[in-house]
Amino acid sequence: MANMIQKLVFDKVGTPRLQHMVDLAAFRHKLLASNVANATSPGYQRRDIDFQQELSQALATHTVRPKTTRPGHIISERSAGAPDVVRDAGTENSSELSAVDIDMEMAQLATNTLNYEVGMKLLSKSLSGLRTAIRGGQ
Repeated sequence: MANMIQKLVFDKVGTPRLQHMVDLAAFRHKLLASNVANATSPGYQRRDIDFQQELSQALATHTVRPKTTRPGHIISERSAGAPDVVRDAGTENSSELSAVDIDMEMAQLATNTLNYEVGMKLLSKSLSGLRTAIRGGQ
């Protein structure tokens, strides 16, 4: 019954797609924050994802996320549909230097924050519309 409600209601208004957008932005934020935190760490290679490509891929395919049926089951990030994390190999660095440009990382964080906020606002509006429909416009 719950699966049928999800297909008839939530999938129709695009909730899973907006959730993908928010999840990707949150995941990317962790990577970018890690880059900023390690900006002065010798030999650190910056990590990132291609947000647009990952979002397009997530929207184009319905990824099946594994489900744990027992407390002992472990789901790895890769099997759970986590995006491909890329280490920046394009930056020349020695083991004494970091490959992180702090100005670029801060700009990326600002852009990613906007992506997250837009996704959350759209998701909030979508759920608000559903709530209004359920209550009958009260």
